[in-house]
Amino acid sequence: MHRIITILLSGVGSLSIAHAQNCLPQGIAFNLQSEVNAFPINHPGCTQIDGFLKIGPSNDGFAGGITDLTPLSQITSVGGYLLVEFTLGLESLDGLDNLASVGGYVRLDGNDNLADITALSNLTTVSGLLEVRLNQSLTSLEGLGSLSSTGGNVSIRLNDELTDLQGLEGLVDVGGAVAVEGNTALQSMNGLAPQSVGAAFWVKGNPQLTDLSAASGLTSIGGALNLQDNAALASLEDFAGVTALGGYLRVQDCPLLTDLSPLQNIDPTTITQLLLQDLPGVSDCALGNICAYLGLPDAQPTIANNAAGCASVAEVEAACASTSIADATAAAGLAVQLFPNPSLGVVHLQGSWQPPVDLRVYDPAGRTVHQERVTAATGAAHTLHLAHLLPGAYLLQVQGDKGIATARLIIERSHP
Repeated sequence: MHRIITILLSGVGSLSIAHAQNCLPQGIAFNLQSEVNAFPINHPGCTQIDGFLKIGPSNDGFAGGITDLTPLSQITSVGGYLLVEFTLGLESLDGLDNLASVGGYVRLDGNDNLADITALSNLTTVSGLLEVRLNQSLTSLEGLGSLSSTGGNVSIRLNDELTDLQGLEGLVDVGGAVAVEGNTALQSMNGLAPQSVGAAFWVKGNPQLTDLSAASGLTSIGGALNLQDNAALASLEDFAGVTALGGYLRVQDCPLLTDLSPLQNIDPTTITQLLLQDLPGVSDCALGNICAYLGLPDAQPTIANNAAGCASVAEVEAACASTSIADATAAAGLAVQLFPNPSLGVVHLQGSWQPPVDLRVYDPAGRTVHQERVTAATGAAHTLHLAHLLPGAYLLQVQGDKGIATARLIIERSHP
């Protein structure tokens, strides 16, 4: 009897191990529903696939194509990539409910009838790219709420029924780029709120997009900032907190934009190339950081087809050179006076402002060479001591509660 019990317990132990085992190091691909149905029979203990998991497309079109993933419910992790593509009959991802991690990328691509991805609600880790592309029935990204980070890009492209990005609220760390492109019904990026983006922030070809709130928590972008061909976009306020890039700055084909000032906090030395094009409502491009960028020896500006005042590089350079503190701030209500200019290094500021006011001086290379905060009350004079600067032309930026202004400041050599 003891031997029988031992054998039975041994068998139970074997079953327990079989229910949580690694398998399929080379991965597995399903093209037919019959192959999906056979998975739990052919691989009864396979819960952790070491290789890839590929679902679709069907080898013979719609007939025999994949419509049901529930036979895959035992899978808890995929060591390689997860690809669900061109499954014309698949309406949901039910069956992937227990999937918690993917070691490679996750791509949902070209699934015309896929309307529900809530089965991915237990997915917490994606080490590579997350791409949702060409899913023409998908109206929501709900189901991705447990995902907090990706090692690669987040790409939301060509999904004609998406109106917002609700469902991505938990995604705070994007190791690669954010790319939102060609979503014809997308009105808002609300739902995506990363705190860090390791590469570019790319928003292109979304004709109904008005809300860029996905950028509101960012202070830096690891690559380029590309805002292109968004016909309904009227404000860039959500980028006001961004102070640094790691690539080019491009704003193009956004006909309702009239104000680029939310981009004025970006350090010009972090911009590798500047492109301001086809912005018929933008006439003022002489922001402090843009003026500083144009003075960089390796600047690569393209400024064209905007409103008068910002229609060419030459116009913007002229505006940067001629802007005075008094002229630039009168409309904003700062009423600041700067004297003397040129100066031997002691410059006086006076005007009506609500303290504090931030001052920054850029050298011809776009580097910040002096900065300070003015806390003096309205009407009080403030003195800048800049005698430590070498003789030459500098850019002075004044930012207060009612706006920002820039002026060309000349430091002269003192005479013996």
